[in-house]
Amino acid sequence: MVLVVAVAALVGSLFIDEAGLSRGVLVGGATLAFLVGAIKALSWWYDWRQSMMVQSVASFVENDSSPSLLSDASGALLTRNRAAEDRLRTPVNNTLGECFADLFANPSSILFRLQNKALALGAARDDIVTRRGHVRLAVHAITRDSFLWRLEDIVERTGQSTRAQSLSLPMMTVSASGAILFMNDAMRKLVGGRAKSLDRVFRNLPVRSGQMNEVSSGEGPIACLVAEVEGTGGRRELFLLPGTVPDTDVSRDGWTFFDELPVALLKVAEDGEILAANRTARELLRRSVKVGSNAADLLESLGRSVRDWIKDAAAGKGLRHPEFLQVADVEDELFVQVTLNRVKEKGETVLIAVLNDATELKSLEKQFVQSQKM
Repeated sequence: MVLVVAVAALVGSLFIDEAGLSRGVLVGGATLAFLVGAIKALSWWYDWRQSMMVQSVASFVENDSSPSLLSDASGALLTRNRAAEDRLRTPVNNTLGECFADLFANPSSILFRLQNKALALGAARDDIVTRRGHVRLAVHAITRDSFLWRLEDIVERTGQSTRAQSLSLPMMTVSASGAILFMNDAMRKLVGGRAKSLDRVFRNLPVRSGQMNEVSSGEGPIACLVAEVEGTGGRRELFLLPGTVPDTDVSRDGWTFFDELPVALLKVAEDGEILAANRTARELLRRSVKVGSNAADLLESLGRSVRDWIKDAAAGKGLRHPEFLQVADVEDELFVQVTLNRVKEKGETVLIAVLNDATELKSLEKQFVQSQKM
């Protein structure tokens, strides 16, 4: 339309007798024509640049062993590599959703959610349980109108899970969405089979790390102490600790596995005596933890005494309420959040302390208090 106006102005200037007015109309028409040409040129350059970028990415992923696909913002398929052709459905209507129809029950919602996240952050990914196993779907925004999608298989058994398997320690790997990606044999035996989501295992969500959680076992609900380890891509590993799970015992398995577990754990007697400490706990506390020493000498309470707190926990009081404690005799201020849980060892009650670094949280709290005073 603008181009039509520009042409009309140029033609009209030829029929205007007054020289000044004719010149003004001519200049205006020429300016409009130039602007239209510039906009067209920029649009062509953008389309060409996007096409070259898509072709470059397509060439780069052509021999990738993982299925890779490129789509536009509307979900129309631009290209796919050989792995995608071999593994995914051939689309009839050339849409991205058709390619994943054999894998996901509702591909449209998954693709829409990830694409919107990629538009905001540049990239997004999710671990998904499919009909054929566990996969990770990742998307990268190449331009605002084109996206690269990549599908990867998730290898289930890695070092940690293999180690847990050998010690009969129930564990599972969970995605950010709550889908269970892996369960070892001990966990499957405990819950009576393979579960796909957390609500099939735990009676109450969310799962509380460092606390007792009710698990739906094959023989009915049982209370288990859960330790959570954060992984990459939003994944988590959940461990059910010995002493709280049927057919496991702290005294039988000892602390061989716990010394490698990236969760800070202490085993404490009813009187506060430290019976064992794993490597992660020693690193967190920045000091050697002597077996036989007392937890009250290691940790300082910000309120009631540590000895009274441990005594109450051994009696079954306040087990679900974590305490913020300060580590004694370290150079810098170091705070930990500690949750105590009771377990049985050789018929005796012992406490398992799960520790988390709370230094940053306490520092922020202190800054807030100081700002309020000012």
